[in-house]
Amino acid sequence: MEILLSILPDKNWHKDFLIKIDGIEEYADTYYFWTEEFGKLENPYNAICNRVSKYLSKWVDELRALPVGKELFMPINFSDEYVGGFKIKSLNGYFNIAYGYIYEINNIVVQVGENSIYTNLNDKVIDSRINIDMEKEQFLKSLTLLSPMS
Repeated sequence: MEILLSILPDKNWHKDFLIKIDGIEEYADTYYFWTEEFGKLENPYNAICNRVSKYLSKWVDELRALPVGKELFMPINFSDEYVGGFKIKSLNGYFNIAYGYIYEINNIVVQVGENSIYTNLNDKVIDSRINIDMEKEQFLKSLTLLSPMS
């Protein structure tokens, strides 16, 4: 099992965040991590990479503290139509990780996918694209190894 997170340059902050899970590729936007100050920088790409890295490191802390048997939704792919991310359940020594989308925004369900599964995470539905088990430390390490692409 492998999870690779990379930010691709020169994509205008759309479809530039590669999320590769066990050979399956998804693309997210870093647009929602953008701040006005980045536009004044000579190299805003590095600023985006740093901001996303800091965001991911906060989740590493949350996941280390997640009790066995509990789950959470870690948003990583933001859009005005959905929120994509990892549904993570803590088990003994490993996480069960689903990657998918929540289509409920502002308490309005705008779409429910054919392969949707119900979860008790704030009573939302996640349209799951992938579901894997991964050793806890391996997954946490993958969140700290954001790979800038050149």
